[in-house]
Amino acid sequence: MAATMHMLPPQCHCNAQLKPDILCVLGHPYNYPPPVAPTPAITIQYIEFTYCNDRFPAETINRTTTKYQPLIDNLISNGWQVAPLIVLASGARATTHIPSMSALETQLKLPTTQIKNTFRQINIIAIQYAHTILTHKRWLENKQPLNNLLNHT
Repeated sequence: MAATMHMLPPQCHCNAQLKPDILCVLGHPYNYPPPVAPTPAITIQYIEFTYCNDRFPAETINRTTTKYQPLIDNLISNGWQVAPLIVLASGARATTHIPSMSALETQLKLPTTQIKNTFRQINIIAIQYAHTILTHKRWLENKQPLNNLLNHT
């Protein structure tokens, strides 16, 4: 988010809680300082990763897009070119939202094999995370007095 704040004028009062996971400055040389003024050769691209309910990924993507739209609108109103937000959605049961994968392929021109490998790793992490939560939940339930367990179920 620090790079985004450099792109906006000091009087901008954007929501400081908006912290996109990835900020790409398309058309800007690698390892150069971030741009401080808009130019026609540079496009800003935000990528946000989110977990979602496996049955409703489109709703999560729409909600996330709506959340970031004021930031994107502010950048555009200050002269920056901004590509549409890419939201990568992964379900809690390690499902992958296919349009998330195709957005990386079409908008960022990434190779399909790299995208699939990345999502495979994301899915593995999601499974491990869910397993940790379930294991911890069961441990907590077993540490409670018996009457709490009986009343809880």
